[in-house]
Order: sequence, then C-alpha cells, then structure tokens
Amino acid sequence: MLMNEDPRPNFLTAILCKTLARVCRLAWIDISNTNTTVSILLQSISHSYTQLPTILKFFEELITEIHEPIKNRAKYINRKTLLKFRDESLTEILKFITDCISSLQHMEHIKIFLNIFILSLNYDFLSCNNDDTSEDPSNLQIPLLWKPCVIKQGLLESIEKVLLQGSGELELLAARALNQLGAVRRSIFDDATEKSAYIYRYLNVLLQVMKFKILDEDSLCEFLKAIKRFLNNFLVKDIASAVDFDLFLDSMGQFTLKLFTQGDIALDNDLNTISVWSYLAYEGYAQCPKISDCIPRIFQFFVEKTSEIISSDFFTSENEHDFKELLHHFGVFSIYFYPQVYEIVEKSIVEEIRHMSNNNIRDIRFSWLIFISSSILSTTNKKTGHDLDDSIVESMVKLIPTLANMSYYIELSILSFCDAFTTIYLSSTYDNCWNDSTSLIGDANIGQISYMILELLLKNLTKYKCGKILEDSLTLFSKLCIGYYSTKVIATLPEAFSLINYPQCSFTDNRLRSKFFTALTQLWANDDTSLPMFYEYLVGKIQRSKTQTEDIKVIFIELHGICKALNTEKSYGDFFRAIYDDLWELLQDYSIWSVDGETFNCLLSFFKEFLDSRNARIKFDVGEAYGVMIFKYISQILMFYTNSSLDENNINEKTKKVLRIVNNMIKGRYISFGIFEVYNDDAFINTISMCFHLIGKCKEIYTYNKIMNVIYSLIESLYKDHGRVVFFYLHPSCFATMLGFLLYAVRSESMNYVVDASSALFYMCEYVAKMMKKKNRDSESVKNKLESEGQKIDEIYESVFEVIFTQEANYLWTFSKVLLGLAVINEEKFERIKNFSIEKLPYPEDTKSSIRSTASTLLEGVKKSLDTQNKDIFLKNFNKLKQILSSLN
Repeated sequence: MLMNEDPRPNFLTAILCKTLARVCRLAWIDISNTNTTVSILLQSISHSYTQLPTILKFFEELITEIHEPIKNRAKYINRKTLLKFRDESLTEILKFITDCISSLQHMEHIKIFLNIFILSLNYDFLSCNNDDTSEDPSNLQIPLLWKPCVIKQGLLESIEKVLLQGSGELELLAARALNQLGAVRRSIFDDATEKSAYIYRYLNVLLQVMKFKILDEDSLCEFLKAIKRFLNNFLVKDIASAVDFDLFLDSMGQFTLKLFTQGDIALDNDLNTISVWSYLAYEGYAQCPKISDCIPRIFQFFVEKTSEIISSDFFTSENEHDFKELLHHFGVFSIYFYPQVYEIVEKSIVEEIRHMSNNNIRDIRFSWLIFISSSILSTTNKKTGHDLDDSIVESMVKLIPTLANMSYYIELSILSFCDAFTTIYLSSTYDNCWNDSTSLIGDANIGQISYMILELLLKNLTKYKCGKILEDSLTLFSKLCIGYYSTKVIATLPEAFSLINYPQCSFTDNRLRSKFFTALTQLWANDDTSLPMFYEYLVGKIQRSKTQTEDIKVIFIELHGICKALNTEKSYGDFFRAIYDDLWELLQDYSIWSVDGETFNCLLSFFKEFLDSRNARIKFDVGEAYGVMIFKYISQILMFYTNSSLDENNINEKTKKVLRIVNNMIKGRYISFGIFEVYNDDAFINTISMCFHLIGKCKEIYTYNKIMNVIYSLIESLYKDHGRVVFFYLHPSCFATMLGFLLYAVRSESMNYVVDASSALFYMCEYVAKMMKKKNRDSESVKNKLESEGQKIDEIYESVFEVIFTQEANYLWTFSKVLLGLAVINEEKFERIKNFSIEKLPYPEDTKSSIRSTASTLLEGVKKSLDTQNKDIFLKNFNKLKQILSSLN
C-alpha cells in the first residue's frame, strides 16, 4: 500500500507511514523479515525516485517510533531492538542520507534529509548496553561503523552551502546539523592528522558563515551553540595547533561587532556571543597568546554596550535567569583577567559617581555597573595568584549610606555587592582574604563593614513585606549566619546582639519567617552568652501570646525555624529545656485556637521538625519521661485534628502531614513504646490505626510520590521495631493494607519505593523467623496471620522473582535479603514460587534451563538464619545468578 503509485492525499500517506513504522517497532525482533524493510525501500529508490518523498517520510516515522519503548516488554528486549536497529537499518539510512547531502542530490528534499540526519545523530545510544560508544559521554556518541558517514568528504561543505543560501526552517536545520557535527567524539579519529583535517574543515565552515551570513535568531542561537560545543569538544589547545586560530579570533570579533548592530542583542545570552568569549577567557587563555590580547577589549565592549541599552525591563522576574546568566559570564572573565577587567569596571563606576555629583543620576545604568562589579568580586579566584584590589570595596562602602534610600534598582545592586563582599571576605576559604574583624579595607575594618551590612539587611527585613529585596536580604542574612568565618566576625561585634536579638519583622510569609529564625538560631548557637538570652525572648513571647490566635501562629512558625537550626544533641537539649513547660502549657488549650486552619497547619509543620531526631539529636535521660509524654500529648492533638477537621477535598495533604509527624516519632528512638503495652495503654495502637484510616480515605494515593514515600518509611519502621504491634494488636485490615503497598512497590519502577519495601519485607521475615523459633502460642498466631494473607504474600514474592529474572530493574541487589528472608521462614514456598516464576519466563527452553540450574544453587551453604555470615553466603550465590541473567542481554 505504501509503495502504490496511485494518487492519494498527503494525510493518508502520513497514516500509512506511521502505521508501517509502528508495525516494524513491534515486530523488529520477533519477525525476521521486518528488519529488511529498509533495505527493500532503499533498493527501490535505486531503480526509481518517484516514491522518494514517501520513503523519506517513512524513515522519519521509523526512527521516531523505534525510540519509543514497548510497555510490558522486558527492558533487555527493548535495548536489543534499539541496538539491532542502529547497527543495521539506521546505518543504511544514514549512509543514504549523507550521500545525498554530500553530493547535493535531490535538493528539493533537503529539509527532510537534514531532519533525518539530525534524528539519526540524536539516536539514544546510551540506552544500548555493551556498546562501543560508552566513552566521552558529554560529546556526541556515535558507533565506529558510522564514521565514514559522519566525516564524509563534502558533508560539512554541503551543510555550509545550505546554511549560507537557505533561510527560515532550512537555515535552522542546517545550523542544527552543524551543531551535531561539532560534537563528534574525538576518539573516533584514527590519528592526529585525521582529526586535524576535520577540525580545519569544520572551522572553515564557521569562518564562512560568520563572514557572509546574517542568521535568524533561532539559527544564530544554534550556530553559537555549535561554536561553543566545537571548542569544548576538540579543545582550544588542539584547535590552535591545527589551524590559524588567530584568524578565528579576528573573525569572531568582527562577528560580535556585526551582531551588536542588531537591536538589543547585547543583553541576550543566547545571541550575543558572550558565552563563547567567556569560555575562551577561562579555558583558552593559556593556549593561545592572542586570546589574552582580545579578552580585555571584548570585556570593555560588552560593558559599554550593555550599559547603553540596559533598562528596567531586564530587572523583572521573567528575565531573572538571563540576568544571572549574563552576570555569570561577566564574572568568568575575571578569573584569569582580574586586574584588567577590574580597571575597566572601576573607571565606569567612577564616571557614574561623577555624574551623581552633578545631580545627573542614571540609576539603572549605575546599578548595572554595580551588579557587574559584584559578579567580578564574587567570582575572583585567589588560586590564580591575583591580589584583591580593595579600592572598589572602599569606594562602595563610602557610597552605600548615600545610596541606600535611592531607587529600587540601586537597592538591589547594593544587596548584590554585599553578597559578593560576604562571599570573598567573610566566607572565603582562601588564605589572606581576611585576618580578623579589625582588618582594614580603606578607612573601615571588616567588622565595621559587616555591621553596616547587618544594619542594611535588618532595615530591609523590617521595611518590606514581600518582594525580591526582602528575599535577597533574607538569603544574604542566612548566608552570614551560617558561615564559619562570618559568624566569627559578627560574634566579636558587641553591638550585634542588641541589633538583632529577637527582631520584629514586617513580613508575614510563613516560609520566609521560618527561614529568618533558622538563620538567627544558627548565628547565636555559636555564642554561649547570646543564645540563652535569645531563648528568654522566645519564652517571653510564648507567655504573652497564649490568648491571641495570630500571635500563636507566628510562634509556631518561629519555633519551626528555630528547630531546623538544631543539629546536635546539646543544641536541641538546651532548646527543649528552655521552652518545654511554657510550650506544653500553650498546647493544652489547642481546642480553643485550633478552629483556625492556618494556625493548625503551622503547628503541624512545627511538630514535624520538632520530632525529627536527625543526627540522633533527641535524647532524654533514662529517668525522664519526656518521650512518652511527647507522644501522648501530640497523638492526642493529632486525633483531635483528624476527627474534627477532616476535609475530603484536601485529605491527601493532611494525611501526608500526619504521617510525617507519626513517622518521625516512631523512628526517633527517644520514646519507650513498650511502656504502652506494659500499662495497657492503647495510645500507640490508636495512633497507628488512625494513620491507616487516613490512608484508606486518600484519593488516587499511588500518584502522590510524597505520601507514598512516607507510607513506605512508616511500614518499614513498623516491621523493623514494632513487629509485635503489627502481628498482635493492629486490625487485620491494616496488615492487609501494608502488604498491598509492598506489592505495589515491588512492581513499580521507583527505586525509593523498592528499597523501603525490600527492607520492610526483610524485617517482617526477621520478626517471623524469631517468633517461629519459640514454638509457642505467639508463634502459632504469627503463622495464622501469614496464612490469612498467604495469597498476597505469594504475589509479592512472585513479583520479586519476576523482576529479578527479567532484569527489569537496576537495583536487584536490594532483593537479595528479601529472598533470603522467605527461604529462612518457608523454604518450601521459596522453591515453589521460584520454579513457578522461571516457567513463566518468555525465554527459550535452553535459556530457562540455564536459569533454573543457577537458581537451584541460591541456597547452597545457606543455613536457616538471618545473621551477617549467612547473608554474605546468600549474596554470593545471588550474584552468580545475576551474572547469568546479565549474559542474556
């Protein structure tokens, strides 16, 4: 039907091409005649070109289709299909296409030729195992058998001709093809001579395009990517030794000048060549003397041109990424050319200061220059041997008091400068960047400058309620409070604590306020005198806020931020003892202020952080009952929360919050849960039951990764530390629910799910094995519990064996302990499920026989024990099985 020469509409041809491509994808491995389709079509072209457009359309569809893996088919078969198609049919297609492009035949079809060429070079080689393209992964990965096609004489020259003469889509396709050819892996060349010849040909194309062509924006963007990719791939040193690199630099300079006559291109990172020049300044400065001569002039040109056209539009949030990217490139120039670029920027700033003295304030231009100087200062690398020139810092320190109340843009740029100063003077790890807080920079010392920055930040934090200045100020404040050197400097300032002891903030955003108090706590944690005073202010605020709902919400937000900063047992213990009594008195009245949903959400966020024992930070003395009291109080609040405010519309979000809190308490190892059983207290059982009740009410829960991660962590904790509760106290429906989630995890493609589920299954087997040894009433109860859910447990282990035998995951190691656990508690079931799973495999009988033979050795030397030595023995046997399975690929 496809090759029928009768007239038909274009849409019908497209449908036929798509359908045949889909059939080929499905049958490429299974039906031997399928992979001859391409050869047959190419032979037909050699006899007649009348069907060439149809065949080319089919080739496009086929390459795209083959890339799409078939669901429910083993991954190794999909990889085999990719590899077989690449080495046979795609190689034939590429040879035909490159022959046509190189000889400029059938130019009326040049667009589709180029598109197929690009699709071929973009083919996903890295998904093919045991491939010779595994080297140089950052470059274009092509197999050796494609080498004659890619470096074919005339290919680059034909693409150059198309690029020079074409326009619109054709021009863009030619630029993309050139981009791909510039990234061909270096190891494909036989020797330096062959590589140098290719470099010469490619560079000549670049020179011709830069000299004779004015490119559209999209094509220009692709062309500049091609230049940088080519330089990065073949290395400036090798390129400079193979060709006249000075000629390239001169052409690049002229090309840059030509581009800057085209509107506001100077501020467009994708079009203004600054990325190429900054790359040359960083990577090629020592490889070619001419580069060192060019960079200062190019940098000055960029500073002047961007300063001329900078406007307020470039400072908007929509342009933030481009703004930062452009500043980054300016900073890169300074790494090896600091004295030269510093002098250029300093002269420009001095000129702007002169304008200010004449009341001719160009605030946007001035702020842009401050941003550039900040980028240079923060990027400066002391390892290059350049000494910091403090004069620009000295000038800015004098200017800040006079500039602080000027325009929005000036304020932003001042924050950027303060950030740069902090980076290079207060957070630097390089020697001699600073000595102590009395080290002088001009007339001021580092301590005085730091205090001035703190004053500026606190003013912004109290002045603004939202916006970029507020967020940037808070980010810089956090940076100052967490740095080792910066906190050391601030701690030596006697006025610092009185300035920022427990400041009043004007902003109300929960996240920002929490972040602010995290920073404050990190700062005062380094000062044994200031931290107790800080907690005194906190306790006083708690005592004053017991009747005001809005104040209580703020308290919970601030407590959340403070808790995030506590990472050691001592810091957490000091905080806990300082606030425990007043906090628990406040929480006793939760029924009064809980009517406000936002306040309760802030409380839950605080609980999650407060109960997280990361780094084992929460520990209580053996004579203290704090752990049990915490659990009793908080579980009571959670019960109230779930019973009184369970909104079906956001049940998933509420479940996630509750589960995180409960999970943190269970995993914290600071609560003696055995006490609840000794005293017949059902608080723990009720809390876990509440969790599974919430889980059961969630909607489409399997699509919410965050909830699923918490659920698997909770199940793992229950099986690991609370097996008795799971088997003897929880309702059978909870046990069934846990097994259902474990089955889903084993069948899923999420490594996080699988790892947690595997651990949970192992801990379950470990508890069962321990109970089976007792041979008493409890062991019989455990056995009956397992038998009641025997079908689901069988399904779990069948899925485990299926994943292992079909190599459907790259984390098979995690299943080793799962299989050992099953073998220890029920060897008969282990053998039955293993043999059943092998029989189900879609392999030839001889392959299944080989798997069966190796799998039969899994239990060689393995005892009925889950100790470390037994695990190691089983793992060795398991690895032998993996090797056999890997050979199937």
